[in-house]
Amino acid sequence: MSNPKMKKYSLILFFSILLMACGTQKKLIQTRNTANQYYYQKQYDSAYANYQRLIDTYEAKNMPPDAEIYAAAGKSLFYAGQKAKGIEYLNTAEQHGFEDEQSLFIKISYYQSIDNLSKEITTLEKYVRQYPDGPNIKEVYRRCFITGWQSKNYQSSLTYYNKLSTEDKNKKENLEIAYNLYQKIGSNDDANTIAEKLYQLDSENLIGLNYKALSTYNEVEKEYVAAIKAYEAKKTNSSYKIMRTKVQALAPKYRQARDLYLKLYNKYKRPGDAAYLARIYTRLNDPQTAKKYDNLSKK
Repeated sequence: MSNPKMKKYSLILFFSILLMACGTQKKLIQTRNTANQYYYQKQYDSAYANYQRLIDTYEAKNMPPDAEIYAAAGKSLFYAGQKAKGIEYLNTAEQHGFEDEQSLFIKISYYQSIDNLSKEITTLEKYVRQYPDGPNIKEVYRRCFITGWQSKNYQSSLTYYNKLSTEDKNKKENLEIAYNLYQKIGSNDDANTIAEKLYQLDSENLIGLNYKALSTYNEVEKEYVAAIKAYEAKKTNSSYKIMRTKVQALAPKYRQARDLYLKLYNKYKRPGDAAYLARIYTRLNDPQTAKKYDNLSKK
């Protein structure tokens, strides 16, 4: 026969435990709400303190906290300036099955800041796979473009260059990378198109100015050589007069090439530019200046 007193005690104990559990759960919910409130108010130190309190409570009871709590603690730490520790929490959240768009983008930012190229690339690729329409996809594409260049994955880098916005594509620093990428894969026409854009954007830019000077010189030199060959094929008085007329008409183009190479040489002092100037001054019948630049080309 059951003891009424024991039965009554058991019921009291059961309801006491139930009330305690309910009270603990209510307290955890309140702590989480407080942490969230601090987070949305950008009071990240206070937000982290409350998230950590939640984590400690769960772990003390041998209960795994919601993985999102680890992520929230990590984000709070990251934005509070404790970036390395914040990343540790974000990685813990990932191990427990939670990694949202913001977590991935934070990791991308962090790995870039510490110059960990391999981890940044891995995280960028993951972002592209999981969040192709994510709010930060434009910046992710830009980083994919740059890290592709840095890691010598040239074709991949060009793929992402073509995904950039028109504004980003036409930024000088991105055009310079694109120029080098096209040269690396042997696409000279595309490289020249980029170089022309760089010159139009900034006439002092080395890539653009170098392209403009060389293309101007090559164009006029081609016409000069053609005129000489046409004369040598016949070597008549008539063909000589025609050749002289054509060669004299090329002087303005040679002067244009001269001015471009003078700008290059005066700014960068490259012997190769002095060599081009020596040839140009020879064509302009100025042997004294041609000799000067010939000497400079050998220094």
